Amino acid sequence: MKIFYSFLLFCFFVITPSVFGQNCSDYGCVIKKVNKAIDAKNYKLAFEQLESAGGYPNKNESEINELLKRLFSAVEKEKQDAVKARDDAKKQSDLAKAAEAKAKTALAQVEIEKQMAIAEKTKAQAAEAKANAVLDKIYFYDDKFGLASDKLGWSYGFIDKNLNTKVDFIYKEALPFDDTGFAKVKKEGNYYFIDTIGKEYKLATDLNQLDSNILALDLRDKNLENIPPSVFQQKQLQVLLLNDNQLTSLPSEIGKLDNLTYLNLVGNQLESLPAEIGRLCKLINLNLGANKLTSLPPEIEKLDMLTELNLNFNKLPSLPTEVWKLDKLTELNLGGNQLADLPAEIGKLDKLTSLSLNFNQLISLPAEIAKLNKLTKLIVNDNQLTSLPTEIGKLDKLTILYLSENRLTSLPAEIGKLDKLTLLDLVGNELTSLPTEIGKLNKLTGLYLDSNQLTNLPAEIGKLDKLTSLHLSSNQLKSLPAEIGRLDKLTSLDLARNLISKAEQEKIKKLLPNCEIKFVEK
Repeated sequence: MKIFYSFLLFCFFVITPSVFGQNCSDYGCVIKKVNKAIDAKNYKLAFEQLESAGGYPNKNESEINELLKRLFSAVEKEKQDAVKARDDAKKQSDLAKAAEAKAKTALAQVEIEKQMAIAEKTKAQAAEAKANAVLDKIYFYDDKFGLASDKLGWSYGFIDKNLNTKVDFIYKEALPFDDTGFAKVKKEGNYYFIDTIGKEYKLATDLNQLDSNILALDLRDKNLENIPPSVFQQKQLQVLLLNDNQLTSLPSEIGKLDNLTYLNLVGNQLESLPAEIGRLCKLINLNLGANKLTSLPPEIEKLDMLTELNLNFNKLPSLPTEVWKLDKLTELNLGGNQLADLPAEIGKLDKLTSLSLNFNQLISLPAEIAKLNKLTKLIVNDNQLTSLPTEIGKLDKLTILYLSENRLTSLPAEIGKLDKLTLLDLVGNELTSLPTEIGKLNKLTGLYLDSNQLTNLPAEIGKLDKLTSLHLSSNQLKSLPAEIGRLDKLTSLDLARNLISKAEQEKIKKLLPNCEIKFVEK
């Protein structure tokens, strides 16, 4: 079925602690979550739950497609409202400039005209701020790709957050980028995948479509128990998607496909990999998530072009030393395994920008983590960390840090050196206080401290002047420092299940008159 969408925008990826960690045990529960998320305009969560729904054996493809359409329609409306607000803002701004010019030519009315100009400009800025507020909530794939149609709706391309064209409007059909990193498009009667730099790969989705010009083969969700032998004859293939099948093994013939740059095997039943995987020396992206791998072959070190490696949700108790030789890696996902420690060799991966270690059994991080000085995202939630190394302060490019559901009792003062952090998640630890250096994180917009043992906050919290969300539920707080009133951008403050008296609640409300505050007694 052909699906046309005029615009795809995904909500900002921050997952609030109230959603984090909630799981469904059946398909119907997931579908209910999707509907609730769409109603609440939490489009990122809705999209994630739809992806999750696709993994249930009793899934209803028709129902999922209808919900996907509903999701895109809701996001389309957000986009239209934002674009209209932008256009109105520009018009108002032009009027403001005209009014200012007129004021200069009429000395007698200069003060009146000036006041009019200021009023118009203020109105324009307010309209633009409103438009930007909508856009700031919207997530573009890879932070720059949103599906859009031309003005007549006859062709499709991709735009960035400023509505600038990223991929020309040359496609007669187009679907949004999905979690594989590709978008399916059509032109001149042929289907293609395009990647995030706009490169096209002629696409086949069935074996009978294969020929020497096909560069991408999409065999996702075909209930395959084995890879058809004809696939291994297509040595020209560069992209191979085999995710969400029933593969229990990867045959040695995989080594014949030595032009592959992208191989996705997520959601199969693989327990091991053949040594021949090492022949795929052009691989840039290897996705092995959600399998049953307990080990990796040493030949993996031959994949020295890899920039992205996903091993999440397998059964790996450790990694071979050869993994630490993949020094071109920029993204490494090891979440959901059985790792009890992280070797010092992790420091060799000094090009990493994203490292996921969530849902393991780590009790500490090695000091060598400081060598990963290009990291912008570090995810270590749901482990058993009792402390952080002081070297954490050397990761001064971090913007996202997840440390929820560990056993942290304190934070090192060096946390204050992470002055580019925009999100810090410490939910579900054992913190009794925060270091005063927390006040140096002046780019933070989200700080999540629910379910700790905090009895007070340092006055320096008032220096976090970009903070919009502060979550402190389920602690032991009796009051907040007066400096909290300096947080004039704060729009959400959760103080549920603390020890704050009614009188203190009233004081806090007066300090933050424009903030939505949640008080629920224990």
